[in-house]
Amino acid sequence: MKKLSLLVAAAAGLAGLSSAQNMPISFALRGGGALAQDSELQAAENTWASAGLDIGLGASGLFPDATSYISFDWLRRSGKSDNVYILCFNQRFYGGMTSNADQRIYLIGGLGMAKFDIGSVDDNVVAGRAGVGMEFTKFFYGEAILNLSAKGDGGFRTNSFCFYFGFKL
Repeated sequence: MKKLSLLVAAAAGLAGLSSAQNMPISFALRGGGALAQDSELQAAENTWASAGLDIGLGASGLFPDATSYISFDWLRRSGKSDNVYILCFNQRFYGGMTSNADQRIYLIGGLGMAKFDIGSVDDNVVAGRAGVGMEFTKFFYGEAILNLSAKGDGGFRTNSFCFYFGFKL
C-alpha cells in the first residue's frame, strides 16, 4: 500500500507539473494476464494476473511519429502474496500504421527496473519490454508485451508475455 501511495503521489506531482508547464500528460489503466516464460517464475506459477498504469509524456522528440510514456506493471500470483513490479521508460512508435481513421497500430519499446517480491526473494534488476498495441477507439486499446529482465536473487527473471486491455483517462 505504501508503494501505491508513493506512485499516486508521483502521478499527482507530474499532473501538477504538466499543467504548470503546458505539457500534455495523460493517464491510462490496463488490466490482463501474464504467461511466465522463465522456468523459476513458472515454478512459482504459470499464469499471473497483471495490471498497469501508463503516464503519457507526449511527443517523443527522440523519434518522429513516437510518444514517450512511463509504465508501471504489477504482476501478482493468484492466491499468494507474490508480486513482480516493473517500472519502465517507453516509446510508442506509430509510423503511420493504421487500420482505419479511429484505429492505430503501434510498436512498443522500453527500459527500466523490475522488483521481485516472491517468497523470501526481494530483489531489483534491470528490465526491458517490447510489444505491439492497437488503439480500438479514442479511449480503448489492447497490447501484447514481452517483459524481459536480468536474473535476480533466487534465479527469477520477469520474462513473460502480457496481454492487456486498457482505458485512457
